[in-house]
Amino acid sequence: MVQKVLEFTDAVKKYYSEDGSVVSFYSSLYREMISNDVLDINFVSQMVDVDTTCQRLSELLILKHCVESGFTILKGKKKKGSPDITFEFETRKVNIEVITPRMVTEAASSFAQIDCTPFKSARSERRSVIVPTPKMESLHPRITGALKEKADKFEGYISGGAVAKGDINIVCINLGFVDGNDLIDYPYLKNIFYKQEVIYIDIEKEAGSGVGIREYDFTVVKETGAEFRASYFDNFYFSHIDGAWVVSCNEKVRVNIRKPVYEHDIYRNVFYAGKNSKASDSLLAALSINSPASDGFIAHIKTHGKLP
Repeated sequence: MVQKVLEFTDAVKKYYSEDGSVVSFYSSLYREMISNDVLDINFVSQMVDVDTTCQRLSELLILKHCVESGFTILKGKKKKGSPDITFEFETRKVNIEVITPRMVTEAASSFAQIDCTPFKSARSERRSVIVPTPKMESLHPRITGALKEKADKFEGYISGGAVAKGDINIVCINLGFVDGNDLIDYPYLKNIFYKQEVIYIDIEKEAGSGVGIREYDFTVVKETGAEFRASYFDNFYFSHIDGAWVVSCNEKVRVNIRKPVYEHDIYRNVFYAGKNSKASDSLLAALSINSPASDGFIAHIKTHGKLP
């Protein structure tokens, strides 16, 4: 094991960080998981650049999250052709494939900054600062590409017998290694999986009688200008996938994802369920994963056919 840990540590230093605390943190995770015999035989040998190293570190973080949630990861050195993570929940197996998008184009965004002073006689100063922000036009294709890739993998697992038809299959998309991940518009990512709901009011009809909800497919636009339809789950794509777990997790925010401080923070650790998903509320609760907040305004219109 000592040699494997040294090789792992060297890869982390070379491709991710030379910070002693960061290296120590991931080395500790690696020792734990290799001792539990839940890693690929070629886990370290595939850490050959920044992208593959971040992918492996991301897998360790998600593994640790599952272990801390009380699950026992199925043991045995995994061979090619099986999911990244598998554990049992109630009467089913849960299979998780982890994908870690990293390279995203950034754009310069202006943010307000206020310098405050404790002295009453002094005035607070307000100014703008320019901060690189991930472009959604770059992030969306990364996520959709990752989802398609993992959906194809699950099809292979099913046809190869590694995954049973009754299993719960989850694609975990960890955005914690994207530069500027704190500035991602996480709630907006919902549109990749579900249709956009728009309130429609027909002013030609009598008051209160022409209100309804119209659903529109979300279109992903690449930086090249190419467009393609998303809203995958509402359009019944990937029926063998029970949902997408979108999370922002790295060594700095690993603990915080369990207890969001603000309401919008739930979208940094959220589960978008597919059609006929077998992933129960009890499973999500056990994993401390949030569900998207419901829009009471739209729900009222759907139920009553009028504005609240």
